[in-house]
Amino acid sequence: MKCQKCGSELRDGAKFCDNCGAAVMLKKQCPKCGRIIDSNAIYCPFCNSSILEKEAPKSKLADVEGLKNDFIKCPKCGNEYKVNAPYCPTCGEKTSKPVQNEAPSAEKVSEEHLKSYIEFKKCPNCSEINDSKALFCKKCNYNLSNTPISTKDKKNNLRLIASIGLIVAIVIILILVIVELNKPKDNKAPDIESKSYSSLYEEPTTKKEYTQPVTEAPTTEKPTEPPTEKEPETEAVPIEFRNALAQAERYNKSLHLSKQGLYEQLTSEYGSAFPADAAQYAIDNIDADWNENAVKQAESYNTSLHLSKKGLFEQLSSEHGAKFTEDEAQYALDHTDFNYKENAVKQAESYMKSLNLSKDRLYEQLTSDYGAQFTAEEAQYAVEQVYR
Repeated sequence: MKCQKCGSELRDGAKFCDNCGAAVMLKKQCPKCGRIIDSNAIYCPFCNSSILEKEAPKSKLADVEGLKNDFIKCPKCGNEYKVNAPYCPTCGEKTSKPVQNEAPSAEKVSEEHLKSYIEFKKCPNCSEINDSKALFCKKCNYNLSNTPISTKDKKNNLRLIASIGLIVAIVIILILVIVELNKPKDNKAPDIESKSYSSLYEEPTTKKEYTQPVTEAPTTEKPTEPPTEKEPETEAVPIEFRNALAQAERYNKSLHLSKQGLYEQLTSEYGSAFPADAAQYAIDNIDADWNENAVKQAESYNTSLHLSKKGLFEQLSSEHGAKFTEDEAQYALDHTDFNYKENAVKQAESYMKSLNLSKDRLYEQLTSDYGAQFTAEEAQYAVEQVYR
């Protein structure tokens, strides 16, 4: 089976292309006529050729190590036969030398250099460490668009959080001590003066002795009321909850995630690993515009994937995509002005480089629900531009 985006051969059971990283559609190509048919079809509905007969030798050859290079695939009918044969036994096409498509070389970045980053992505398929902005794994080409960002070292993070917590606690204690030391001085000063004056001038009288505690009560109660009300407000929220909120604000500024995506990023063991209650506190208290985040995600997808309008909506709202709500995804489409005709042209050029389709086949690929999902007008425009 070939990748519908770049045309490279796909491994059995592969969910993503090893060459370009595109998601594999649940469709396959007829080895005889080249049309896209259902993956469960036994016979091609267009040329009535048996799919099992064509795929049987391929599966056997794939299981035997060393025999794969002894066979070549006919570029005309798709049948596999020995390299030494001068002509294809099925259609009579002249044998040409096999061309091996070299996979694009990944950036040669050492693991030590990647580990020096503050943030990175750990591949869930092969556990390779990648850059935090990487979309595909540099080792196994696994799709990392939905992989949460991990911090440098959990132990270092715990030590950093503990040290910050100690510093904050020390500062709070110092502030409370300073406030308590300053309050008694202000309250006791008039008491000492009143006692000194009363003892010097009117010691025998006892009326002023009873008036002194009366004046002390209002002076001590009034200044002590505001701090007792303010102190619980800062201490009511745990430090871990406040740290989760700060981390959520940081993610929101850089990644533009949806509400569900941000919650999973905060609670994931490959992300911040906050507890569920701390992450929920951050979601409830963050000042984020989810509609604007959806718009920025749509702009990012448009520059890299060249999707149709329907495909972009599914990418934004899918559980395997950005996980925005349907209203937020629709808001993003209504507030962006993408040229879907040009996207269709770029998709058509990509198909023609690998599949060499006819006009009708190219039109079907662009408008199919299992393909690019462009409109008929956009697909016709792309075909005219490619074949002009």
